[in-house]
Amino acid sequence: SPATDDEEHLRSWFRDQVLHPHESQHTLKEMAQLISEEGATVVSTSINRFQPIEDMNELFILEQEMERAGEEALRKKRYFPGFFTFLVEKR
Repeated sequence: SPATDDEEHLRSWFRDQVLHPHESQHTLKEMAQLISEEGATVVSTSINRFQPIEDMNELFILEQEMERAGEEALRKKRYFPGFFTFLVEKR
């Protein structure tokens, strides 16, 4: 369980990890292709701190850099959240 005394956070963690434990891992590149195929566009993402997206390839490179930083943090036994969020808009 997480190292916190925050009851709301603990309930949220329990629901996420115990009641609904299914997780899958995907890159932004994988998701961007699927999103495009579904007729939508990535509008913003936490990968670039929700700045305007000028070039998706730059985001893919930034994501790879973040992955390397995350792997390094884990090797050093530091917590590193390995998730990102994004907003999609239908075309």
